[in-house]
Amino acid sequence: MVKTNRLFHFVASKRIDSHIKYLRKTLNIGSNRELFDFIMEKMSKNIQNLKKVIGDHKSEYEYIDTEDTSRIHKYVRLNDNKYKMLKKWHYMFNEYGISVILRDIINFFYEGIVKYGAEKYLELIEGKINIQKIIHDLRGVLTHMMRTSEKKRVLYAQIVQNLLYYS
Repeated sequence: MVKTNRLFHFVASKRIDSHIKYLRKTLNIGSNRELFDFIMEKMSKNIQNLKKVIGDHKSEYEYIDTEDTSRIHKYVRLNDNKYKMLKKWHYMFNEYGISVILRDIINFFYEGIVKYGAEKYLELIEGKINIQKIIHDLRGVLTHMMRTSEKKRVLYAQIVQNLLYYS
């Protein structure tokens, strides 16, 4: 018998958990598994290029305090193909863990839907994002930043802010 789903565990902050709930409600999706499959499918065309702009991630991640009682443990059954996609990105981009990539995607998706609305954002993100325009716009900013987490924050904010221009 071949496994078609993989049980995946990750820790989320209250903020990420509220983003997940908001996305499920806004996109009218019933379960976390369906939400993550949907989001990764939509982001699969662009995430590799976005990650390449940042460069080697040096295993940095958003800190989630182990003593914080608001930490939320999420368990999701991911489609086998989506799980393998995350594993591939984890290897390619030298990320600290798969959950870091998943949290980045959730944040990016949340910010885009809040700014543009669900329909418009999904229309924009399904197309290929023009990475050369992004690199040109951020060339000076990203080269002087040292921390990868800062680069991610600036890059994702820039893309969401100017998604119409980059699409």
